[in-house]
Amino acid sequence: MSTLAPLIGAWDEAHREFAIAFEELTTEDLWRRAHPRLLSVGELAGHVAYWQAV
Repeated sequence: MSTLAPLIGAWDEAHREFAIAFEELTTEDLWRRAHPRLLSVGELAGHVAYWQAV
């Protein structure tokens, strides 16, 4: 078995879970910050996606 298979499975599961979590969010809610010093949900998702790609 390839050492990449578990990583690809985790990647697929993460994408499925992100899709479930974001399906009820409006665009406005995606970018709204709860506090000026905190990141929005969209910004957090962008960081996760970037580091998965790297």
